[in-house]
Amino acid sequence: MLFDFVPSAVKRAGFLFNFAFMDPKLYVSMADNRNRAPSGGMDAYDPEPARKWLSWWLASRKPQLESNSGGVPAAREYIRQVGGMQQVPVYPSVGYMREGYGSGMIRPEIEKSASMPEGTARDSVMALAGARKYHLSNAESIASEPGNRGLYTDLDRPGNNRMAYVNPSMPETMRQSTAVHELTHALRASPQEGEIQRIMERSEPGRNDPYTDSPTEIYSRLMQFRHGNNLDPGNKFTADDLKEMRKSSKDFNLLNRYSDETILELLNNVASVSRKEDGTRNA
Repeated sequence: MLFDFVPSAVKRAGFLFNFAFMDPKLYVSMADNRNRAPSGGMDAYDPEPARKWLSWWLASRKPQLESNSGGVPAAREYIRQVGGMQQVPVYPSVGYMREGYGSGMIRPEIEKSASMPEGTARDSVMALAGARKYHLSNAESIASEPGNRGLYTDLDRPGNNRMAYVNPSMPETMRQSTAVHELTHALRASPQEGEIQRIMERSEPGRNDPYTDSPTEIYSRLMQFRHGNNLDPGNKFTADDLKEMRKSSKDFNLLNRYSDETILELLNNVASVSRKEDGTRNA
């Protein structure tokens, strides 16, 4: 197994209770999901602080999350996003990625196919193993590029094919920031990314780089910005706040790229802020 996230019915029920009544300053863990090496020992890098921070941030904005999700109950959307994110292993090196993903996701399919008779079912299992091999090879290649800080990757095939990587040579603060970025991708936060798409179409029609200005990349950098600058999830930011941010905040290719109007919408409306009947928003 690449991870040990198998919440029992009791854990799940307890989580739902805690989500509904929790103090937003507390983190409620769905399971002990620290990465484990294939040998069974703890990895040298622990992404749990990044997981906790993301879980806390979303739990602190339960009404807003429900509004942004089109009325889907907040607990359900939270479990979908955070529960999925908890299942993604964050590898601390290319070697760990190769060993962990290979032993957990590729080798079992090869072994399964060896005992199957020839036919469509066996061909399907072998095709999945081959796709995962190719997926791993691409991830290794990207992770090994000079200057690469991290990656998140998914494969549109059956099973949990997702993985993330954080460069182990960086300082701890940068590793945690990068983990926040990559694990934000793992949220599969379609409601938040949909709001970003609307903001960009309205406020930044000339910004259309397919990577940098994509909603998923903007959301990951936005969460890095919030994390790196210790922002309060309950605060509604003003033009004066933004003026001070531009003087002293750590930037993640947001302040230097987008207008004041766009930045304030991103900070206050993602993910997201509830609408009043008159159409205005609260943070």
